[in-house]
Amino acid sequence: MASLISWCVIRLYTISKEWIQSILGKWMLILGDVGTGKTRFTSEITEKMIDLGYGDDITVIDLGPETGEVGSTLASYLHRIREVRYLHPAKLYAPRLMARDISELNKYMDENYRMAKEVMEKYRLSPTKILVINDLTIFLHRGSVDELMDIIKISETFIGNAYYGSYITDKFNTGIDIIERMRVEELIKHMDIVIDLNKGDDYHISVEG
Repeated sequence: MASLISWCVIRLYTISKEWIQSILGKWMLILGDVGTGKTRFTSEITEKMIDLGYGDDITVIDLGPETGEVGSTLASYLHRIREVRYLHPAKLYAPRLMARDISELNKYMDENYRMAKEVMEKYRLSPTKILVINDLTIFLHRGSVDELMDIIKISETFIGNAYYGSYITDKFNTGIDIIERMRVEELIKHMDIVIDLNKGDDYHISVEG
Protein backbone atom coordinates (compact mmCIF):
# COMPACT_ATOMS: atom_id res chain seq x y z
CA MET A 1 0.00 0.00 0.00
CA ALA A 2 1.08 3.59 -0.64
CA SER A 3 1.35 6.14 2.11
CA LEU A 4 1.77 9.90 1.77
CA ILE A 5 3.71 10.32 -1.48
CA SER A 6 2.65 13.32 -3.57
CA TRP A 7 0.11 16.09 -3.31
CA CYS A 8 -2.61 17.60 -5.45
CA VAL A 9 -5.47 19.94 -4.59
CA ILE A 10 -9.22 19.48 -5.05
CA ARG A 11 -12.19 21.64 -4.06
CA LEU A 12 -15.01 19.81 -2.32
CA TYR A 13 -17.61 21.17 -4.71
CA THR A 14 -15.83 19.70 -7.73
CA ILE A 15 -16.09 16.04 -6.77
CA SER A 16 -16.60 14.54 -10.20
CA LYS A 17 -17.68 11.23 -11.65
CA GLU A 18 -14.11 10.73 -12.87
CA TRP A 19 -12.67 11.38 -9.43
CA ILE A 20 -15.09 8.95 -7.79
CA GLN A 21 -14.21 6.30 -10.36
CA SER A 22 -10.51 6.88 -9.65
CA ILE A 23 -10.93 6.03 -5.96
CA LEU A 24 -12.98 2.87 -6.48
CA GLY A 25 -10.98 -0.17 -5.48
CA LYS A 26 -8.80 1.90 -3.12
CA TRP A 27 -8.67 2.62 0.59
CA MET A 28 -8.92 6.28 1.63
CA LEU A 29 -8.43 7.97 4.99
CA ILE A 30 -9.56 11.56 5.67
CA LEU A 31 -7.77 13.30 8.55
CA GLY A 32 -8.33 16.58 10.34
CA ASP A 33 -8.76 18.50 13.56
CA VAL A 34 -12.13 19.51 14.96
CA GLY A 35 -14.08 21.66 12.48
CA THR A 36 -12.03 20.88 9.37
CA GLY A 37 -14.94 19.16 7.60
CA LYS A 38 -14.07 15.47 7.83
CA THR A 39 -17.63 14.23 8.19
CA ARG A 40 -19.01 16.68 5.64
CA PHE A 41 -16.41 15.65 3.06
CA THR A 42 -17.10 11.97 3.73
CA SER A 43 -20.84 12.58 3.27
CA GLU A 44 -20.28 14.43 -0.02
CA ILE A 45 -18.18 11.58 -1.41
CA THR A 46 -20.86 9.09 -0.30
CA GLU A 47 -23.64 11.17 -1.83
CA LYS A 48 -21.81 11.39 -5.15
CA MET A 49 -21.44 7.61 -5.12
CA ILE A 50 -25.20 7.31 -4.56
CA ASP A 51 -25.77 9.68 -7.49
CA LEU A 52 -23.66 7.38 -9.65
CA GLY A 53 -25.74 4.33 -8.75
CA TYR A 54 -23.55 2.71 -6.08
CA GLY A 55 -26.01 3.07 -3.20
CA ASP A 56 -26.77 -0.65 -2.93
CA ASP A 57 -23.04 -1.38 -2.70
CA ILE A 58 -22.41 0.96 0.27
CA THR A 59 -22.39 0.23 4.00
CA VAL A 60 -21.94 3.20 6.33
CA ILE A 61 -20.68 2.48 9.84
CA ASP A 62 -21.32 5.70 11.73
CA LEU A 63 -19.32 6.06 14.95
CA GLY A 64 -19.87 9.79 15.33
CA PRO A 65 -21.17 10.67 18.81
CA GLU A 66 -23.88 13.32 19.01
CA THR A 67 -22.53 15.63 21.70
CA GLY A 68 -23.84 18.99 20.57
CA GLU A 69 -20.28 20.31 20.91
CA VAL A 70 -17.88 18.73 18.42
CA GLY A 71 -18.25 15.84 16.03
CA SER A 72 -21.43 14.68 14.37
CA THR A 73 -23.02 11.71 12.70
CA LEU A 74 -22.72 11.17 8.98
CA ALA A 75 -26.50 10.99 8.81
CA SER A 76 -26.72 14.61 9.93
CA TYR A 77 -25.06 15.59 6.63
CA LEU A 78 -26.17 12.79 4.31
CA HIS A 79 -29.90 13.22 3.87
CA ARG A 80 -30.07 10.22 1.52
CA ILE A 81 -28.84 7.89 4.24
CA ARG A 82 -31.75 5.50 3.62
CA GLU A 83 -30.30 4.75 0.19
CA VAL A 84 -27.32 2.94 1.74
CA ARG A 85 -26.97 0.32 4.45
CA TYR A 86 -26.57 2.36 7.64
CA LEU A 87 -25.15 0.91 10.86
CA HIS A 88 -25.06 3.19 13.90
CA PRO A 89 -24.86 2.15 17.57
CA ALA A 90 -27.74 3.33 19.71
CA LYS A 91 -25.48 5.36 22.02
CA LEU A 92 -21.93 6.62 21.59
CA TYR A 93 -19.83 8.85 23.83
CA ALA A 94 -17.24 11.56 23.26
CA PRO A 95 -14.98 10.28 26.06
CA ARG A 96 -12.60 13.19 26.60
CA LEU A 97 -15.36 15.78 26.38
CA MET A 98 -17.97 13.99 28.48
CA ALA A 99 -15.92 12.24 31.17
CA ARG A 100 -15.72 13.85 34.60
CA ASP A 101 -12.94 11.57 35.82
CA ILE A 102 -10.65 8.76 34.67
CA SER A 103 -13.19 6.11 35.65
CA GLU A 104 -15.82 7.64 33.37
CA LEU A 105 -13.26 8.10 30.60
CA ASN A 106 -12.42 4.40 30.67
CA LYS A 107 -16.09 3.43 30.89
CA TYR A 108 -16.99 5.53 27.84
CA MET A 109 -14.09 4.20 25.78
CA ASP A 110 -14.95 0.61 26.72
CA GLU A 111 -18.62 1.11 25.82
CA ASN A 112 -17.75 2.74 22.50
CA TYR A 113 -15.43 -0.14 21.62
CA ARG A 114 -18.04 -2.75 22.48
CA MET A 115 -20.74 -1.05 20.42
CA ALA A 116 -18.42 -0.39 17.48
CA LYS A 117 -17.40 -4.06 17.44
CA GLU A 118 -21.06 -5.08 17.31
CA VAL A 119 -21.83 -3.06 14.19
CA MET A 120 -18.54 -4.05 12.55
CA GLU A 121 -19.46 -7.68 13.07
CA LYS A 122 -22.72 -7.05 11.21
CA TYR A 123 -20.67 -5.81 8.28
CA ARG A 124 -18.35 -8.81 8.47
CA LEU A 125 -21.30 -11.18 8.29
CA SER A 126 -22.95 -9.33 5.40
CA PRO A 127 -20.37 -7.17 3.60
CA THR A 128 -20.79 -4.76 0.70
CA LYS A 129 -18.18 -3.70 -1.85
CA ILE A 130 -17.91 -0.16 -0.45
CA LEU A 131 -17.38 0.56 3.24
CA VAL A 132 -17.59 4.02 4.79
CA ILE A 133 -16.67 4.58 8.45
CA ASN A 134 -17.23 7.90 10.19
CA ASP A 135 -15.02 8.77 13.21
CA LEU A 136 -12.59 5.85 13.33
CA THR A 137 -10.85 7.25 16.40
CA ILE A 138 -13.83 6.28 18.55
CA PHE A 139 -12.90 2.65 17.79
CA LEU A 140 -9.13 3.17 17.98
CA HIS A 141 -9.23 4.39 21.58
CA ARG A 142 -9.52 0.73 22.54
CA GLY A 143 -9.32 -1.26 19.32
CA SER A 144 -6.13 -2.08 17.46
CA VAL A 145 -5.29 -1.21 13.88
CA ASP A 146 -5.07 -4.94 13.13
CA GLU A 147 -8.68 -5.40 14.29
CA LEU A 148 -9.79 -2.50 12.15
CA MET A 149 -7.90 -3.73 9.11
CA ASP A 150 -9.58 -7.12 9.44
CA ILE A 151 -12.83 -5.28 8.68
CA ILE A 152 -11.46 -2.88 6.06
CA LYS A 153 -9.87 -5.74 4.10
CA ILE A 154 -13.31 -7.21 3.47
CA SER A 155 -14.22 -4.18 1.37
CA GLU A 156 -13.07 -3.36 -2.15
CA THR A 157 -13.37 0.40 -1.58
CA PHE A 158 -12.92 2.02 1.82
CA ILE A 159 -13.51 5.61 2.90
CA GLY A 160 -12.95 6.55 6.52
CA ASN A 161 -12.25 9.62 8.58
CA ALA A 162 -10.38 10.13 11.82
CA TYR A 163 -9.65 12.92 14.26
CA TYR A 164 -6.03 14.06 13.90
CA GLY A 165 -5.32 17.30 15.69
CA SER A 166 -4.83 19.13 18.97
CA TYR A 167 -8.20 20.69 19.83
CA ILE A 168 -9.37 17.84 22.11
CA THR A 169 -7.02 17.45 25.06
CA ASP A 170 -6.29 14.62 27.49
CA LYS A 171 -7.36 16.48 30.62
CA PHE A 172 -6.64 13.47 32.84
CA ASN A 173 -3.14 12.82 31.44
CA THR A 174 -3.90 9.18 30.62
CA GLY A 175 -1.86 9.08 27.43
CA ILE A 176 -4.90 8.43 25.24
CA ASP A 177 -3.93 11.33 22.95
CA ILE A 178 -0.61 9.67 22.19
CA ILE A 179 -2.19 6.24 21.70
CA GLU A 180 -4.83 7.69 19.38
CA ARG A 181 -2.28 9.55 17.25
CA MET A 182 0.04 6.55 17.00
CA ARG A 183 -2.79 4.29 15.87
CA VAL A 184 -3.98 6.77 13.27
CA GLU A 185 -0.42 7.06 11.95
CA GLU A 186 -0.16 3.27 11.83
CA LEU A 187 -3.45 3.12 9.92
CA ILE A 188 -2.12 5.64 7.38
CA LYS A 189 0.50 3.09 6.30
CA HIS A 190 -2.27 0.78 5.04
CA MET A 191 -4.04 3.42 2.94
CA ASP A 192 -3.83 4.15 -0.79
CA ILE A 193 -5.02 7.74 -0.41
CA VAL A 194 -4.68 10.06 2.58
CA ILE A 195 -6.54 13.36 2.67
CA ASP A 196 -5.27 15.82 5.30
CA LEU A 197 -7.73 18.63 5.95
CA ASN A 198 -5.31 20.35 8.33
CA LYS A 199 -3.31 21.68 5.39
CA GLY A 200 -5.09 24.99 4.86
CA ASP A 201 -8.10 26.43 3.12
CA ASP A 202 -7.73 24.17 0.09
CA TYR A 203 -8.18 20.45 0.44
CA HIS A 204 -4.89 18.70 -0.05
CA ILE A 205 -5.10 15.14 -1.23
CA SER A 206 -2.19 12.73 -1.31
CA VAL A 207 -2.18 10.38 -4.26
CA GLU A 208 0.06 7.68 -5.60
CA GLY A 209 2.66 8.97 -7.99
